[in-house]
Amino acid sequence: MDYKKETVDELFQIGNKILSELQNVSQKKSDDLEKANRRFENLQKKLQDVLNDSNV
Repeated sequence: MDYKKETVDELFQIGNKILSELQNVSQKKSDDLEKANRRFENLQKKLQDVLNDSNV
């Protein structure tokens, strides 16, 4: 098939925009997971502290 340079350039621009948006969403999800993991670890530590205090 014969493609016009303008069409190929436009497709690459669209592809780059899609990849950029996927990277942004992926980074946000990664940040969200990291925050959730820190909250979980904090809750786990608090629970351990409560359990330790109750055994005294």
